[in-house]
Amino acid sequence: MKKYSTVHPNIFRVNVKEATKNIALYPRVLKVTLKRQLPRKILIAVEGRIPRMMFKIASQYYGIDENRIIFPISCKKNLLMLSGINKIEIGKTISHQGIEDVFLLYHTIAVIDKNLSKNIFMINIANPRNVVLMINKKNPVAIYCGSHLEEQSLVQKLKELKIILEYFKKTNQQREYVDIRFDNIIIK
Repeated sequence: MKKYSTVHPNIFRVNVKEATKNIALYPRVLKVTLKRQLPRKILIAVEGRIPRMMFKIASQYYGIDENRIIFPISCKKNLLMLSGINKIEIGKTISHQGIEDVFLLYHTIAVIDKNLSKNIFMINIANPRNVVLMINKKNPVAIYCGSHLEEQSLVQKLKELKIILEYFKKTNQQREYVDIRFDNIIIK
């Protein structure tokens, strides 16, 4: 939370409710409070949104916070990159069918295998029926995950995926993709 103060000759002429509402209109702002402090100060406390993931449209980067709110970010941050998003409303909840799957998938992976979550460099949600993880930037491997993911079956599939990826690493095998959408995992 950042705190600011401003000196005003007559702090009672400032409409605190209106100023609070105007500051809260900025998409990056999660919470704002303004207080008068006698004799001539107005204290402003602003809590910003924290991006959990990001994506790019044209030359602009956008962040998505844990509430699924979209807001512009000034530069590429060290965040998970999403692709396949092209219609947005800044300051609004993202309306994309695959976004809930992405948050569940990424959270579950982080709990099961931190190394795997660190190796994910992109998640493609262009096809909302098939969330695709891209891992290993040097030798990319696509992980087809499907959609409408359920946590219990996802945990089991990700544990199997972890074993498969560890085997690939030990044996220096390069694969094009691993498909965990079905009962039997498909590897190519």
